[in-house]
Amino acid sequence: MLIAHGQEVDKVLGLEVGADDYITKPCSLNELLARIRAHLRRAAGEAATIEHYSLGNVELDFQKYRAAKNAAEVDLSPREFELLKFLVNYRGETVTQEQLLDAA
Repeated sequence: MLIAHGQEVDKVLGLEVGADDYITKPCSLNELLARIRAHLRRAAGEAATIEHYSLGNVELDFQKYRAAKNAAEVDLSPREFELLKFLVNYRGETVTQEQLLDAA
């Protein structure tokens, strides 16, 4: 919430009714943008994850950390699996190098 009221009761009420954050005006644009980026990072980590994914002849099982291509198992490290899961969860979207590094 971005609001002019800065009293504690207003902040508590805003958070109690569902706000994720509370910032009072006037505020610096840099602080506002930093808070937005922090929420976006957390939201990226909370995105609904997919358990199984297939694309063409590739099958991924994110629960068991198994990958197969043409039914033949492919060895991947846990980090490679996490990066694949991140990319699958954000398929169709552009991700930045910073987002990939955060996911790694």
